[in-house]
Amino acid sequence: MKLFSKLFLFFLIMLLSGAQCQSTILNENLVNQSSSKLFVLFEGGSGILHDTDKYFLSPQGIHMTQVQHRGRWRSIKRIISVDTFDYFSNTEDYKQNQINKELDWNFHDYQSYLVDEKFIYIFACCNFGEDSVDFRVLGGANNFNYLGGGYALYKDAVYFNGRQIESADSQTFKVIPVISKIYKLGFIPVGVDKNNVYLYEKKASNELLVKHGILEKFVLEQSGRL
Repeated sequence: MKLFSKLFLFFLIMLLSGAQCQSTILNENLVNQSSSKLFVLFEGGSGILHDTDKYFLSPQGIHMTQVQHRGRWRSIKRIISVDTFDYFSNTEDYKQNQINKELDWNFHDYQSYLVDEKFIYIFACCNFGEDSVDFRVLGGANNFNYLGGGYALYKDAVYFNGRQIESADSQTFKVIPVISKIYKLGFIPVGVDKNNVYLYEKKASNELLVKHGILEKFVLEQSGRL
């Protein structure tokens, strides 16, 4: 009986040790290691996406094993600085940013913008149910400007929650908090540049603005276009 107990205890210890080796947390926020693979764990996507050579799925979310850098998909461990990798919203730059934090809480997907000691990164998944993931290095963080409500500028590009707004003019783009009659939490972030008004990452027609109870004239006045 004693021998059996010892054997049982031995196998239990081995089993627990093996389980710990399967997934090791290297960065308490994001970066993990499973077997020989390093990955960044993001929430969501499991009901839409399918495993690829760039990521695999689990009930916990999307396990990114590669990131785009200079137009190529590269291994996470070759690009990311694990010790400093974090959500941009956890940085001092974000905390000291004079933006509407209540508006940001409702509309900013905190997974969209990430940073380490070298780079700023964007992540976007499953836009309108598509089986697609975008996770890439934008470049040096000194060229990144977070505007609030999920909107950000990087050099000459404008982004909403990690998705580029192709038609937006970065030189004149602003974010204005506007009350929406159909949004229960009140304010909604509206983007505006010299040419267009935007809801989320899309150009907003006057009909769509009216549906939200938003007057295009008010938006243009607040932005200085009128």
